Amino acid sequence: SAQGGGDAPEAVADALHDVLKLSWRDEATKICVLVSDAPPHGLSQSGDSFPEGCPAGLDPIDVTRKLAEKGVTLYSVGCEPAILRYRDFFMALAYMTGGQYTPLSGSKLLAKVIIGGAQEEMSLEQWMADVDEEVQKHIASGREIDDEAMTRGIHAKLMAKGARSKQLVRNNAELAGISSKAKAMSSQMDMKAARDVFKSNVAETKPVMDVSSKDDSYDALETTTTHYQVERMLQKSKARNFYKK
Repeated sequence: SAQGGGDAPEAVADALHDVLKLSWRDEATKICVLVSDAPPHGLSQSGDSFPEGCPAGLDPIDVTRKLAEKGVTLYSVGCEPAILRYRDFFMALAYMTGGQYTPLSGSKLLAKVIIGGAQEEMSLEQWMADVDEEVQKHIASGREIDDEAMTRGIHAKLMAKGARSKQLVRNNAELAGISSKAKAMSSQMDMKAARDVFKSNVAETKPVMDVSSKDDSYDALETTTTHYQVERMLQKSKARNFYKK
């Protein structure tokens, strides 16, 4: 029987590593939904039985990068308010794979989040060839990728094609984009570096996502493909085409 425990952090790295080992079909749209109400071992260290990280030696940042290379898109579902202090970390994990963070106040809405997220990712796959083409051009030329400039360029190209896609919405509004601290964490290569960013004071340049409530509703609506969706697709393409080189 299960025994032990007593600390707040959970085995996030182990869970992601198990996902990495699954037999994913190459042609499938690969989505992982990570539901969490507690931080991973080694993030905040306070009250953590394993303050230096996963006792099995697994690094959640490294494992998430490997998921991204496999083309697995991660949706981080944060059980709020319990996860609020660690929201930036889970937002960073999702962003690394081109996914997104979704707040959740209760289990009744989880099915809609999962289905809506899957619908969005499947619809975005139709535009990934356009994104890959631009990324591969930059790789071939040896030019450094400027995320913001490339996102604007690809978005303009898709708008000229009349690109539309499904979008997971909360209360009929677009989910908030990534926070400044989460974006900074997403560029780190290991848990130690991400922890340093987590502890730092990063000035916020975007509106902070509202706290979830029991009155929230989720749906997947067809709309013009957004700038942030293109930004997320760019992260996917970089992982598939760039980091593996």
